[in-house]
Amino acid sequence: MIVTHTLRRLYITYVKKNEETGKLYFGRASGLVEKIDSKSVNKIKRRRDSSHHKNKESFGQSEIDKISTAYNATKGREDMLIRKAKKEGFSGNKNNGISKRNKKREQYLNAAIDLFGDVLLGLLIYNSHLFFQ
Repeated sequence: MIVTHTLRRLYITYVKKNEETGKLYFGRASGLVEKIDSKSVNKIKRRRDSSHHKNKESFGQSEIDKISTAYNATKGREDMLIRKAKKEGFSGNKNNGISKRNKKREQYLNAAIDLFGDVLLGLLIYNSHLFFQ
């Protein structure tokens, strides 16, 4: 008997904090997983952290923000977090998650709001140096 495993793409949004400046870097990562569990999520997180370009700038380990199998919502969430942090003055991101010229921008943002809600509360928590639970 042949056993096959179905792989699914799992997406995460995360935050990395620079302890020296207080700036926050938001990003997203993904990986193929057989099972959606903490082991799979941590594997994606560790892989992204292992060669992250912000490690050289004193940004610490990433903290998971949200987990999903929905690409559009995850892409929208990342952009919302970055733009809000830029507006509040504590972003460590150089670029936004989605270009304003991207024709699917509204689609991504609407998917994020539908699945995750707005980012206001979350950024207030980040700003007071606590992370999402």
